[in-house]
Amino acid sequence: MKMSIRIIGREIWTVFSFTEVSMELTLLIPEAFPLLPVDVKGGGDMQISSAKRSHLVLGVTKLLAVKDGTFAEAISFWQHNLKQVFDGVEECPICYSVLHLSSSQTPKVTCPQCKKKFHSAW
Repeated sequence: MKMSIRIIGREIWTVFSFTEVSMELTLLIPEAFPLLPVDVKGGGDMQISSAKRSHLVLGVTKLLAVKDGTFAEAISFWQHNLKQVFDGVEECPICYSVLHLSSSQTPKVTCPQCKKKFHSAW
């Protein structure tokens, strides 16, 4: 498992390689930053569904826009979530993230109805 980061102008390009496949995360920083939000794009040839891929990108977007996270925190959050996906940990059906944005914990509370795990409120 390998991760590389390149910063070119107003673009931060990150590649996470896992065995023979890789996943990309691009953070496009607008000129009016922080007045305009960072554009987050994900891509690559990982064998995960497009829904999971978009959930990973959504988590990074939420971290940068709502939680006022740094770029380093966003990349680290993306890497940890991606690693958890490959380790087989299911994402939370409420926030679509494997790790909680503030506590960095995996989903632990089980729904009695559907048996899926989600993050606790506290």
